[in-house]
Amino acid sequence: MLASFIKGFYQGVMDFRRIYVGYFAPIIAVFRLVKKRSWNYLRQIRVAYRYAFWGVKVRGRV
Repeated sequence: MLASFIKGFYQGVMDFRRIYVGYFAPIIAVFRLVKKRSWNYLRQIRVAYRYAFWGVKVRGRV
């Protein structure tokens, strides 16, 4: 029973890390860029996101 609890807890930690890397790490990276005033890089990211999600909207999946 203890082994299954530890395994479940470890799986939860791994899921949290996956969620953190997927959602929060890019946000933190953007805030660091804003501090450094790297607006040119932010503009490139915005354009890349626009093109990435524009194709999805055209196909009607959003």
